Amino acid sequence: MKFLHRLSIRRKLTLIMMLTSVVALLLACGAFVTYEQVTYGKTMTRDLTILADVIGTNSTAALTFRDPDTAREQVRALRAQSHVVSACIYRQDGTPFATYRRDDAPAAAWPERARAEGTRLERDYLSVSRRIVLEGEGIGTIYIRSDLDEMRGRVRRYGLLMLAVLVLASLVALALASRLQSLISDPVLALAGAARKVTEERDFSVRAVKRGDDEVGRLIDGFNEMLAMIQFRDDQLRQHQVHLEAEVTARTQELRAANADLTVARDRAEAGSRAKSEFLANMSHEIRTPLNGVIGMTELALGTALTDEQRDYLATSRASADTLLSVINDILDFSKIEAGRLDLDSVEYELESEIDTTLKTVALRAHQKGLELLADIRPEVPARLVGDPDRVRQVLINLLGNAIKFTDRGEVLLRVELDEGGEGGALLHFSVNDTGVGIPAAKIVSIFEAFTQADNSTTRRYGGTGLGLTISKKLVEMMGGRIWVESVEGRGTTFHFTVLSGVPDLASAPLAAATAAVPPDLAGIPVLIVDDNATNRRILAEQLYRLGLRPIAVESGRAAIMELERARATRTPFGLIIVDYHMPEMDGFMLAERIQSMRDVAGATIMMFTSGGQSGDAERCRGLGLAAFVTKPISQKALKQLVTQAVTASRARDVSTRAPLKETPKMPPVPSNAAPDRRPLRILLVEDNLVNQRMTVIMLQKRGHLVSVANDGEECLAALQRGSFDIILMDVHMPKMGGFEATQAIRASEQSSGGHLPIVALTALAMAGDRDACLKAGMDGYVSKPINSAELFGTLERMFPNRAGAEVLPQPAAVPRLRPRAEILDVARLEQNMEGDPDTLREIVELYLRDLPGREKEMLDSLARGDAPTLARAAHTLKGVLLSLAAAPAADVAMRLEIVARCANLTEAAGLVTELRQELGLLSPALRDALRKAA
Repeated sequence: MKFLHRLSIRRKLTLIMMLTSVVALLLACGAFVTYEQVTYGKTMTRDLTILADVIGTNSTAALTFRDPDTAREQVRALRAQSHVVSACIYRQDGTPFATYRRDDAPAAAWPERARAEGTRLERDYLSVSRRIVLEGEGIGTIYIRSDLDEMRGRVRRYGLLMLAVLVLASLVALALASRLQSLISDPVLALAGAARKVTEERDFSVRAVKRGDDEVGRLIDGFNEMLAMIQFRDDQLRQHQVHLEAEVTARTQELRAANADLTVARDRAEAGSRAKSEFLANMSHEIRTPLNGVIGMTELALGTALTDEQRDYLATSRASADTLLSVINDILDFSKIEAGRLDLDSVEYELESEIDTTLKTVALRAHQKGLELLADIRPEVPARLVGDPDRVRQVLINLLGNAIKFTDRGEVLLRVELDEGGEGGALLHFSVNDTGVGIPAAKIVSIFEAFTQADNSTTRRYGGTGLGLTISKKLVEMMGGRIWVESVEGRGTTFHFTVLSGVPDLASAPLAAATAAVPPDLAGIPVLIVDDNATNRRILAEQLYRLGLRPIAVESGRAAIMELERARATRTPFGLIIVDYHMPEMDGFMLAERIQSMRDVAGATIMMFTSGGQSGDAERCRGLGLAAFVTKPISQKALKQLVTQAVTASRARDVSTRAPLKETPKMPPVPSNAAPDRRPLRILLVEDNLVNQRMTVIMLQKRGHLVSVANDGEECLAALQRGSFDIILMDVHMPKMGGFEATQAIRASEQSSGGHLPIVALTALAMAGDRDACLKAGMDGYVSKPINSAELFGTLERMFPNRAGAEVLPQPAAVPRLRPRAEILDVARLEQNMEGDPDTLREIVELYLRDLPGREKEMLDSLARGDAPTLARAAHTLKGVLLSLAAAPAADVAMRLEIVARCANLTEAAGLVTELRQELGLLSPALRDALRKAA
């Protein structure tokens, strides 16, 4: 068929019409010949049948009287039918009786025996067999055979006639097709010629001639319209080309004018930005300088002997100054972020120390409101990180401050986890959870918008600029993380944020590995934790367990007495007892007195933890002989040191008659490789403001340091020539010679003399780049005004670690211990959990009993496989179910199992699984009894 594609359209049309005509004629002729052949065959069959019936009827007498001659005369009458080849009359027994054969017929022109009645068409013959009947009885058979020559001749004649008709019709069709195809081919060929001419000559004025209104005519119209449009566009392009140079010149002049305007606008914007930055810097300096005196002097005044009324006035003044400073800081930070001038540092720091400092900052506010301030740093978190600790601390202070502000009772929990860890980096997940008022769902969407608060009404209780969360969001995003919030109104809020931090190659150990355990001789000591806060118990228990101790936690003084009685009965006394101060029914002091009155327990080492006590509490602890009185929360490092000191001191005391400790420090010092140097620091304060001079000098002298004062840079240089100092606290803006110039002069002199004198910027500058400018000028540290005593002395401690004890801070936690079997199930609490609905109680208990075998099997299988994570998850799930069922003892064992499994201690986990299964075995009958009573 490929040759058809190469034919011209004329020949294609002609060929199509010819083929159509010929095929139609062939089908018609074939149908006619076939019909004629079938019809003629039927006619011959009918004629032979009639001849057979006639001759048979005439031969009845001859057959009856057995007269073959008469019968032969009858069949010879067929000689008149030229197409009859032969005939035969058979007797009743089927043997030939009389025959006839045409002269050219073969010898055997009939069958030897009579055939059954019927017609048979063979290759060259048509034969008919008919019975001869006389009075209803067959007396013989007649057979007649005819050739097919006449039918074939008739078919040949029809074929020749059809061939002639076909040839004649084809010639007529060819003539008509040759004429009629031009109706289609001529317009198409003309259109193709026009398209070729346009292509070759690029002459878009050519038009194809339309010859009809059919589809080809419409195609020609579309082609002509396309050419007209192209011609119109070409004319436009030629016109534009003529005027292009003039237009380009005009547009160039317009762009130059616009660029000049933009340059002027840019210069104005930059000038405005510089003026804004300078204004903010000046305002910051001018506000912070007097505010530094207000805050510092107020803090100093609060440290003197005052009446209650005076102390209240000064405390209110200090709180107002702190609020004002917070507003100023928020506005400045927001301005830096909006201007894109806030840069992040990348330094190595210890996360736990930064969190300690952060919690110290907000602890007082939490304790004043009676809140539990908790911190839970998971053991997998790296101990040291690389990033900007100041910005991390800023976000934490903001979120913790908000949590404390919006929480009237309950707790505020800071939790740090490792979301992702990899080579050289870690994604830390921080969450701050409170039990406060919560945030309405409609307000959560806009909570991070600038100048927005959950309650913007004029009667709002809590105040604030509405910038804190906006600044936190920007800082978190700059540190490669994100921030979000989850809250239920009336039930509390949880703020989450992530930070992408680097991990030093040589210090990438997790917190659990970085914090060494207690000395080997103290490992395995049973510790009793008594705290009514479940979160605090859990955290403290995990911390102690990681130190190698064996913590058991209970939630009340009564439960603690029962545990002590059990320990005495089993001769497994507790080596250390940690007691919370604030507990219902029996507080920490009441419990400590009760413990000391118990036989065989009075000599136990007891430490008191508190969320904020009153004056005289420490003296009361010393009077009771307690080992320590510690403000919560407490870090892992501080807890290790505290436990080591307390237990070691207690053992030494046991050797010498168990006398109570004469002094119990609030927080023990961090051990150091070298003995602490208690000599005071010699400090040169370079400050031109008299109020700031006096306030800073008093603050430093109260810590025992020796302070000299210089009013400007020139006096500073002169003082250095007269004497030596350990460190310089340098203001930046001073008359005659400022802090930067003085620092450069000091560093220049050190290049020839050797040595390096630490210089800390003590300045009201707080804009973007101020810290970098101080460090670039050769300073070693930066403390912004108003001076925060914790920040100032923290900077001194970092620079002189051997001259100051390192303070520690947060963390508690614990896991309850198995209780007496009489308290397997708290039925009253169970009914309260189910809201007094027997149907709900039955449904929950039946579901628990049905699922219990599967849960036990999961624990046993994971223990057998050594799969600690799966065992921890199973224990955690079972713990939640048991708490819902008010089965505290079993829940306590499940919690201990969870902690042990998380630490991958499968040996101890095996014993706890056995203990838990025993508890569950006691719980099931108790639950069934509760069901029967409820029914």
